[in-house]
Amino acid sequence: MLDIDYQTQLERAREFIRHIRRVVWVEETPGQHGYHLRKPGGSRVGFVRYNVAGSNAGCFTVYAYYPFHDPKHLFQNNSSTQSKVEWHLIIDPSDWDAVAYAVRVLESSYDIE
Repeated sequence: MLDIDYQTQLERAREFIRHIRRVVWVEETPGQHGYHLRKPGGSRVGFVRYNVAGSNAGCFTVYAYYPFHDPKHLFQNNSSTQSKVEWHLIIDPSDWDAVAYAVRVLESSYDIE
C-alpha cells in the first residue's frame, strides 16, 4: 500500500504534467517521488516533483535538462559537476504564469538540439 504523502506527490506532479502539450513519456521514479519526462525518441526533457514536506512543501519542483530555452533566467543551476547539468525552478501551483512558463521551458527541449 502506498503512503498517502507519496500518492499525493504523484497525483500533484501529474497535474503539472497535464499542462504539457507535447508528447512525453512519463516515468515514475519511486525513490525521487516524481516523474521523469522523455521525448518519444528517449532523450530526457525534465523531471517534475510535488513537495509534501520541507521548506518547499506545497510547491512543484521542475527540473529542465539541456538543451532548453529559459529567456527569463529563472531556472537555477543544480549541478555539482559539468557532466550532468540540471536546472530547477520551484513553483507555487496557484501561480499560473509560473506554471505556464515552466511548461514552455520544458517544451523548448523539443525544439533545441
